[in-house]
Amino acid sequence: MRTRLKGILLIAVVVAVANALIPRHYFSPADVERLEASLRRPYDSLEDAYHSTIGLKALGKKPSDAKALCNFVKSAGETEDAQSLFYIASVSAALPECKVTLGQDVQQRLLAGIHESAPVSQVYHSVGALSSLGLPLSSQQSIIALTTGLAREDNPISTTEALFAACFLSQQADLARIAQEVEDLVARADDHGKVYLQFEEGVEATALFIAAAYELANHIGADPPIKQDQLLQFANAILVRKSHSSLSEASAVARAAGALSNNRFHVPVVVRSDGSAAMSRVRPSLRVRTAFLPVSHIFPSLLLFSKEDYFDVGYSSSPYMIPFCFHQLRVTDVLSRPLPKAELILERAREAVSRKTVLSQVAFSASGDMHEFDFLQANPQRGYFDLSLVVEGDGSFIGKEVEMRVKFATDVVVSNMEVSTVDKDQSMAAKITQVPYPSKASSTFMADGHQKLALSFKIIDKHSGDILTPQQAFIRIQSQRSGQEVIFVAEPDPQLLYRFELDPQERRAQFGAASGTYSVFLVVGDATIDNPLHWHLGDVLLKFSEEDGPPIAKTEKLFTSKPEIEHMFRQPEKRPTRAVSNAFTFMVLCPLLLLFVLWFNLGVNLRNFTFAPSTILFHLGLGSMLVLLYMFWSHLNMFDMLKYLTAVGGFTFLAGNRMLSQMAAKRISSEHSGWPPKHKAALTGGKPK
Repeated sequence: MRTRLKGILLIAVVVAVANALIPRHYFSPADVERLEASLRRPYDSLEDAYHSTIGLKALGKKPSDAKALCNFVKSAGETEDAQSLFYIASVSAALPECKVTLGQDVQQRLLAGIHESAPVSQVYHSVGALSSLGLPLSSQQSIIALTTGLAREDNPISTTEALFAACFLSQQADLARIAQEVEDLVARADDHGKVYLQFEEGVEATALFIAAAYELANHIGADPPIKQDQLLQFANAILVRKSHSSLSEASAVARAAGALSNNRFHVPVVVRSDGSAAMSRVRPSLRVRTAFLPVSHIFPSLLLFSKEDYFDVGYSSSPYMIPFCFHQLRVTDVLSRPLPKAELILERAREAVSRKTVLSQVAFSASGDMHEFDFLQANPQRGYFDLSLVVEGDGSFIGKEVEMRVKFATDVVVSNMEVSTVDKDQSMAAKITQVPYPSKASSTFMADGHQKLALSFKIIDKHSGDILTPQQAFIRIQSQRSGQEVIFVAEPDPQLLYRFELDPQERRAQFGAASGTYSVFLVVGDATIDNPLHWHLGDVLLKFSEEDGPPIAKTEKLFTSKPEIEHMFRQPEKRPTRAVSNAFTFMVLCPLLLLFVLWFNLGVNLRNFTFAPSTILFHLGLGSMLVLLYMFWSHLNMFDMLKYLTAVGGFTFLAGNRMLSQMAAKRISSEHSGWPPKHKAALTGGKPK
C-alpha cells in the first residue's frame, strides 16, 4: 500500500572543524567529473596520450575510444628516444587489447640508457619502458644508476622519478636505498600555516611525489615514512584546486587522489553531512531518510524518500508507528567514494552551552556511504550540540576523529495571547480579549489619548510545551492607509510572560500623529526556531489629538519635493584703494632704494675684482639664487625650491670658497713684498742674505 505523508523533520547541521587535523578539501562527485573531463581533452602528442591514459586509470576510468588511442600510439613508429618509448609502452600496458610491436634493437637501446652517468629521467624512462614491454633488466644496475643520479640531481622532480622507477624493479632488490629518499624529501616541503604542505615546484610535483611514495610503499609492502598530519597537509594542498590548466597537472592530481584512496597504509577519511543545515522535528520538503518502526516490533523498519512535498512509504502493516529523526552523514574517501569497512560511532553529544552530555557511544547505521542515527533518542531541546565522531573499521583510516556542531531547531506557537484596552485613570475595568493563535481578532481595538493598548502572551515549544524566550520578539504596527509602520520590542517578565503597552499620546511622534486603523503583527524569530512567526493578530484604531494639526505621515514625506539647497560662498574681501597699494609698494622697495643710495655714497670698489673663473662662477651662483627666490615666489613650491637651491647653493659655496682663497693669497703676497728682508727671514725661519 502506498501512502502520502506530509511533514517530517527539519534537519540542520552546522559543521565546525575541530582541533584534530582532518582533510579540509576533497573531490565531490562534481569535482571528479570535472577532473575526468580534463583528462579526456583531445591530445596530439604521445605525452598527452600518456597523461590522459594514466590519469583515467588512476580514477578507475577507461579511455573514451581505446582503439583510436591504440592506433595513435602505434602510428608514432620507431623512435630512439627513451621518453617516447616509455610513453608508448605505458599506454600499451594500460590498454589490455593494445599490443605494440617494436624493433629488435629496442631492448639494447633501452638497456644502454641505464648507467651511472645517465640522468635520472633517462634511467626512469628506460626502466619503465622495459618493464611495461615485459623485457628483462638488471634491478641492481638500475638502483646503482638511480642512486648515483640522485647524488647529482637533488630536487623533488628527480627524486619522484627515481621512486616511480623503483616501482618497476624486483621486490627482492635493495629498494630501501630509494625509499629512504621519501623522508628526506618530506622534510624539504614548504609548510603553509600547518594546513598545506607542498613543494615550491607546484601542485603537479607535489601530487606526483605522493603518488610515487605510496605506489612504492605498496610495491615493497612497507609504510611510507610520512606522518599522518603531514599526509593530510599534502592532501589539502593537492585537492584544494578543482580545475587544472594542463593535462599533465590533471593527470598528476588524479594519480595522487587515487593513491590516497587506494593504499594499505593511510587513507584519509572525509565525513560530511548530507542534507540541509539544520535539524528539527517537522519539515515537509526535506530530503532526509526517516524510518518508522511498528510498536509490536514485528515488522521491519521502513524507509521514506522525499518526493516534492510528500513522502512515499513502501509498505505499512500497522497503523501504530513511532517516528525516528535521523541525522545523515556520508563517510567517503577523498574521491567521494564509499568506504565499505567504515563504521561511524558517536562518542559523545554535548549541549554547546552547558556542556552536558546527552548521548554517548551510539553507532550509526550504514547503507552504502550513508550513515545515520536517531537523534531523538537524546530527547534534545532546541539549541546547539557538539558531536564527537570517530570512524572505525580499518586501521588505515586517518583524520577519522571529527567534531561537528549540530543545531536542533523546534516549532513554536503563541499561547495565552490577551489584548486589552486600559483606561489611563483606571476609572473603568480593562477590556480583555483572548486571541487564539493563529486566528485574527474579530473586532477592532481602540486606543486614544485616554486609553492604551496592552498585549501579553507566551511563546511555547509546540512539541514539549516548554516556555521559550526567543532572540527576537517584536510588535509591528502598520497603517492600513499609508503603509507606515512602527516596530516595538516585546520584553519578557521574570515569569517569561511577554508584555507590551502602547500609549498613543506618548508614541504620537513615532506615528506622525496620523490617526487611523493599524494592523498589529507579532514577529518572532530565532536561529533555533524552525517556523518563524509573522502573525496578524488584529487591528487597532488609533486616535491622536488635533492640537498641532494632522502632520504629514513619514512615508508621504518621502515622495515630496525637498527644498533646494543653496550654498553661499564667502564673499571676497574688497581690494584696497590705489593710494594704499602704491604706498605699500613704495615701502617694499625702500630697502632696495636705500641699498643703491649707500652704494652711491660709499662708492663701488671694483679694484679687487678679477676675471678668474671662480669669481665669475661665484657671482653667477649668487644671481641664480636671487632668480630662484623670485621663481619660488611666482612659480615653485617649497620642495622644488629647496631641491634646486641645494644644487645652486653647493655650486656657489665651492666657487666662493675658491675665490676667497685666491683673494687671501693675493693680499698676503702683496703685504710680504713691502716687508724688510729680516722680517721675511723671520717669517720663513731662515737667515737674511
